[in-house]
Amino acid sequence: MDTYTTRDIPPFDGSYNMPPFDPSHCHYDPSHNHYDPSYNHYDPSYNHYPHDEDNNSCDMNTSCVYNGRDGRDGRDGRDGRDGRDGRDACARPGPRGPKGERGCPGERGCPGEKGDKGDQGDKGDQGDKGDQGDKGDQGDKGDQGDKGDRGDKGDKGDQGDKGDQGDKGDRGDKGDKGDQGDKGDQGDKGDQGDKGDKGDQGDKGDQGDKGDKGDQGTFAYTFLHVYSTEPQNVLTEEPIIFSDTTAVIGNCAFDPNTGNVWVWQPGFYYLSTMIHHREPCQFSVIKNNVFVAPGGIFSSPTGATQSANFLILHVLPEDIITVTPNSPFGLACKIEIKNHTSFAPSIELNGTSGAGSAMPDVNSSLTLILLQPGVFVPPPL
Repeated sequence: MDTYTTRDIPPFDGSYNMPPFDPSHCHYDPSHNHYDPSYNHYDPSYNHYPHDEDNNSCDMNTSCVYNGRDGRDGRDGRDGRDGRDGRDACARPGPRGPKGERGCPGERGCPGEKGDKGDQGDKGDQGDKGDQGDKGDQGDKGDQGDKGDRGDKGDKGDQGDKGDQGDKGDRGDKGDKGDQGDKGDQGDKGDQGDKGDKGDQGDKGDQGDKGDKGDQGTFAYTFLHVYSTEPQNVLTEEPIIFSDTTAVIGNCAFDPNTGNVWVWQPGFYYLSTMIHHREPCQFSVIKNNVFVAPGGIFSSPTGATQSANFLILHVLPEDIITVTPNSPFGLACKIEIKNHTSFAPSIELNGTSGAGSAMPDVNSSLTLILLQPGVFVPPPL
């Protein structure tokens, strides 16, 4: 805004006419009254109204003079603002002196009261349409309106394509049984079915009649069993000593407290032996002091165990060669169980040591049974 100073105010011409309008040096209040930069107002003759903050009060002994001016009317249809009344000056009335020369513009006075609203001016021409503004944010969704009346029913449309077949429905309730039909012709005989399970065993029947007597069977009545209950040490190549016997039947014999078992019937014999030894050992079935029976060697790699062995012993006619008074004809096959080639020089047999307290306890035994006799012709006496 341009400034307006006191040196720019034209001289007062005494005609009370406003000086020519100078746009470059004039200031106006909202009622288009001129004022200088100190906001001192002027009447149309450019008389100014000083603003004196020190003369705002009056006492009861002074007369108050009011020098305020009315505001100017508004221009071009605008509402004119009422000029503010000048400050009340407190002074004693006296004779009015001659009008002095125009003084310098004073400070701006206080704003006057608002004037009456002026007449509305004519409507101006419509301005050019401005550019369209940016699109605003979408407003909140409004409440749903009331449902409208139902429209008229439209024409029937064309029939649509046949839809897919729906899922199979639940099975319906079983219907009532129908009347029995006439009996049909008998069909062909079917194939034989599978064999059924075996039925439960029936009750025991009555005993049948006694049958005829069968042929007489054969049994070799030759067998023996010997054993020992006394602990003993068996040296290398020495036999086990048996002290007792439970059976000696048929073509066999035993010398008590020795290891000698005698047979003079050739054939196949079942032989079993059992020993309780304290050291690792190896024993053998010996015929006639020197011959090891085929399959007759047995051993145990640890001590303190029981060794049980079984054998089918074949006694041949040529094995009946050792002289003994036990045989009817003086010859027989001698059978022994010997400590044969053991690494230990002596093997202890003891059935009760560290095992139990029942007595007598067997520490060794030998069983011999003739299964099938062979043909043998005894030598002449």
